[in-house]
Amino acid sequence: MINTAPLNSHTSVPFAALTWGWAGIIPFVASSYASVFADEIWKQYSLQIITQYGAIILTFMGGVHWGILLNKLKTSSWLYSTGIMPSLFAVVTILLPPLYAIPVLVIGLITVLICDLCFVNLKIMPIWYGRLRIQLTLVAVVCLLVALAGTFY
Repeated sequence: MINTAPLNSHTSVPFAALTWGWAGIIPFVASSYASVFADEIWKQYSLQIITQYGAIILTFMGGVHWGILLNKLKTSSWLYSTGIMPSLFAVVTILLPPLYAIPVLVIGLITVLICDLCFVNLKIMPIWYGRLRIQLTLVAVVCLLVALAGTFY
């Protein structure tokens, strides 16, 4: 097998992670746009989509922590708890109406980001992951807040 990793693979974002990470933002952007500019029926669908998709992404982010443990890259009991807490937040958001679910999602995404940045600092996760997570979380949070604002007009 040929090693295609960049020379500085700890700091350079792998192309696939960059591509798929940003592709994962598309439902956030499309839903937030629709929640502001679509007619009332589509606004309701878009709010449902953005909250449910946000819950899925939040659970996925927690799964990354368990993935680290399963691959035995690093072991830390904190990764077990930070791996499951996003799923618990996600369950709450699915049960709430969007007006209340969106703030819970924002809190959850920012909390997981803070955990990830701590793990980057502890060298449990690579530097590139922290950088990419900041960018993607910022866009996801802005989209969620735009969708929330769209509920008021």
